[in-house]
Parts: sequence; C-alpha cells; structure tokens
Amino acid sequence: MGLAIEIDEFLLFLSTERNLTKNTLLSYGADLRKFEFFLRQKYKTVQSVSDVSKSHIFECIVSLAKSGLSTKTQARMLSALRQFFHFLLREKKIEIDPTFGIALPLMAKTIPDILSIEEVERLLQAPDTNTILGCRDAAMIELLYATGVRVSELCNLQQKDLHETYLSVMGKGRKERIIPLGEIAKLRIQDYLLNARSSLLKKKSHAALFISQQGKPMTRQGFWKMLSIYSKKIGINRPVYPHLLRHSFATHLLSFGGQLRAVQVMLGHKDISTTQIYTHLQKEKLAHIYLKHHPRG
Repeated sequence: MGLAIEIDEFLLFLSTERNLTKNTLLSYGADLRKFEFFLRQKYKTVQSVSDVSKSHIFECIVSLAKSGLSTKTQARMLSALRQFFHFLLREKKIEIDPTFGIALPLMAKTIPDILSIEEVERLLQAPDTNTILGCRDAAMIELLYATGVRVSELCNLQQKDLHETYLSVMGKGRKERIIPLGEIAKLRIQDYLLNARSSLLKKKSHAALFISQQGKPMTRQGFWKMLSIYSKKIGINRPVYPHLLRHSFATHLLSFGGQLRAVQVMLGHKDISTTQIYTHLQKEKLAHIYLKHHPRG
C-alpha cells in the first residue's frame, strides 16, 4: 500500500530536516504504522494517501479509545497524523488535509509526583563520596536536581558542555539551552572530575562526562537503577525515577520564588502550559497548609 512508502518518506524528512531524536522518530513511526495497519485491516479500498478521509482518522482514534488506550496516547496518534498529512499537503501529494477539524481528545491534567525537600536532601547525601562510584553518583544526582535536565540529557553530557557558571544542554529537537549551575553542583562535579572519572575510564578516553563502572558512558537504565538503590537505602518506600527529580526541581524552584517563564526555559518546554502544571502543585500545597493550620479550615 502506498501509505507505507509515504510514511517512510515522512520519517526520513523528520530525521534529516527536523533533526528529531531517535526516540521521537520511533514514536512517530509506531503511531503512523499503527494507523496504516488499521486501514489495511478494515478498509481494503484505501490504496493511497489520497484515499484517506476524515472518517478513517476519526474511526482509528475511536478504536484506540475503545481498546482502553489513554487519551494521551490518542492525542499523540492524532498529533503524528496531523504532521504527516501536513507534510503530504506541502509536498502536493494530497489536496485536502483529512485531519483538519478533528479535535484532540480531552486530557485530564495529571499532577506529577514530587519528592519533598527533606527527601531530596537525604537522597543527595546517600552516596558515599569517599568511593569512586559514590563520588560519581553524588555528582549526577546533584546535577539532575540542580538543573532539572532530563535523564537522557544528563547521560549525553560531555565535558565541553560544562562552563564556569552554566551548563549547555542539547535537548529535544536538537535545541540547545543554557542552565545556571549552582555552587554545590559545581563542587560535586569538580570532585568527580578530580577523583573519580579517570579511574572509571581505565586509561581509555571518551567525550562523555559521566562514565560507568565498565568504562563506558552512563546509560539511562544504569542511572535509574542506581537511583532506585539509593532511594531504598534511605527508606523512600515508593518508586523514585529520574523524572521525579526533574518534577521536584521545578516545583521547589517555584516554591522559593522562581519565575514560571525562567523555569520553562530551563526545563526546555516549548509551551508554557506544560510548565504551568507545577503551579497546580503549589495550589494544592497551599490548600493543604490552609486546611491543616487555619482555625476555620
């Protein structure tokens, strides 16, 4: 079916022209091929992209809902289809965009979980900085909480990304952003560079900032596992994952007077509405304090 060929062309366009990350490309590819499979199974008459109608797309989204997939997954699928058909329209391979007028499914905004400041403090103190691995782990956890970077960004950092007062990070869509570095984070990194990194490299050379016990760049999975071990060690009896520290960074920064727009820039959010979720956490916190302490609460 022609649709499969057009999908491959679109993904190639995203890879070469838009510089999207591998994970984003895989996500687009999976959603579009799911749509193509849906059409092959249900509509034998759809032989090319020009045969796709609004009703085909609507029925595919409805089928996702009936299968129990979340509104977030449905919205992601529709977003992928929109970009795909916008591409085809621009390339003059279709005359009408079949996604036009189809609304995104309404998504309930979920309030992200966070660690308390006291839990973060205990987590930051958990690694034994007198050991090589503890020295590295302390630097990584401190840097993650101090900057709010994504775990993939943390593991992809190179020494050249470190500057005197800031960190340069290559985020989604190959967009670089600048994040201030606090004094404690700088001290942890300096300690790691002086006392641990060369030992972990085992006389090898690598551009990656953080090195595993095997002398290779740290992976997301390796960091996640390490974080889980430390959290259990200090008695946090719920899952602690890297993004939890990112949520905690944003929420705590806003708690102490940080500006929403500045937090948006540091997190690398394209839309400020994504960052605004952390203000809801503040409202919940204020409501809790009111009910707990106000005489008429």
